[in-house]
Amino acid sequence: MHDLQIPHGGTGPVLVDPKKKVGHPRFYALLELMEEIHRRKNMSYAAEHEPLMNLRRSRKLGVLPSTGAMVRMTDKWCRIEEFVAGNKPDITGEGLADALIDNAVYSLISLVLLEEEKNIEYRLADDCRLRPEPWAEQSL
Repeated sequence: MHDLQIPHGGTGPVLVDPKKKVGHPRFYALLELMEEIHRRKNMSYAAEHEPLMNLRRSRKLGVLPSTGAMVRMTDKWCRIEEFVAGNKPDITGEGLADALIDNAVYSLISLVLLEEEKNIEYRLADDCRLRPEPWAEQSL
């Protein structure tokens, strides 16, 4: 099966295999790495039957879980800025690469939690932007 797509700056539609990975191969390897990091950390921070439980606990403090995850992203971003500026030595054993991947994972977790809170699921539209769609009888 192929999709018709108009390449950026292109003049007309082109047949594209939706399963073909285009772009840098390392990007796809890092996505797999992110998956493994998420799996391992979720096993440490949450129960198997309740993924992201640790982030959902922010409700007890009156904070939406998606907001709580975004606060963690802010913490990671501050750490990234410190690495880049060279202002702080790394005392946790976490390096710049760790902080960048963690921030990417928190971005996806924030989106998952936001979808749950708004009862929507984002789908890719033809213009390569995410568009919300209501959930179809999904249980949380």
